Amino acid sequence: MANETQNEKFNNLLNEMDMTIEEYCKEYAYESMKGKLLENKLYDDITSKGEEWNEFKKKVINEYREKNDTQINNLLERAN
Repeated sequence: MANETQNEKFNNLLNEMDMTIEEYCKEYAYESMKGKLLENKLYDDITSKGEEWNEFKKKVINEYREKNDTQINNLLERAN
């Protein structure tokens, strides 16, 4: 596809970089696509576990509040 594209700005860029289209695709385009795919996979993994994470977070916060209720109230009284 890249060989079929006749984009003057792109061709000028390649000439300035002293690269062929094949070299550009191997060195830059591939790594860029690979990075974007990994980024998308990480995003999908994180967002798919969003509800699970929120429930875990609520549980930990509530347990902390229950165990430290007296200290929390004392600090709030001193702060006000």
